[in-house]
Amino acid sequence: QEIVVDLEPLQPEFAKVIIEIINGYCLFLVLSDNNALYKHLPVANDEPLPHPSLFHPPKPRSFAVVSNSKLDYLRKTIIDKCKELNLKPISKLILQIDKAVDTKEVLASIDLSKLGMNDVTMISVVKVIQRAAVYSGAEGFINNMNITSVDLSDNPLGPEGAESIKILLDSMFSTKILKIRNINLGVKGSLILVPGLEGNTKLEEIDISYNELTNPGASGILKALKGDQNLKSINLEENQLTEKMTPLFEQLLQQNPSITN
Repeated sequence: QEIVVDLEPLQPEFAKVIIEIINGYCLFLVLSDNNALYKHLPVANDEPLPHPSLFHPPKPRSFAVVSNSKLDYLRKTIIDKCKELNLKPISKLILQIDKAVDTKEVLASIDLSKLGMNDVTMISVVKVIQRAAVYSGAEGFINNMNITSVDLSDNPLGPEGAESIKILLDSMFSTKILKIRNINLGVKGSLILVPGLEGNTKLEEIDISYNELTNPGASGILKALKGDQNLKSINLEENQLTEKMTPLFEQLLQQNPSITN
């Protein structure tokens, strides 16, 4: 179906902006590994505007073949898991994987925040990440994955979502920064999380703010973190804590002099 847009009444600079948006939307609609599709774009004065950076043609990829690196394996298994769960591919995660692969860097940070993921979906995704972390391919296999920072914030995970966090705190990961802000953790979730924190000496920063924690749940977390001498920052703001927590905070600061925030 042909769509005609009359830009004549607009000032030239506004018309160019609209044409660029149309170009970007057109690229979005035809997004594929076949770069030949990109020649069919709207033009201004017979000269196409530069492609918007968000819609540059992707490098050809195969979803069917597991390549020779952990990130290629992770990408394929994430897509397969989403199909299994009848979910759209998690584009936010796939873009992070692609960026690391394209720049030949090691993926050290994963951001899964603000995706509206519930506990079942998040646990499934984290288990896929766990499987990729221990996966070893054939000779020449490239290990380009070493997760040290994870952000699961602003997802409605609920207490059961703490199970996914425990997986990320497992010894096979080197998680140093953990952001679980506003995931509806609650008292039950904090108690599930405690065993994963106990004995963990790698964590340097943890954000558990806005999680409806009360004194019992926060007490368990603080006690579990006492042995982590690398801990530099802990954020418990906007929880339901009282002044009775002050002695525990003081003990944590005395036993963990590295904490500055």
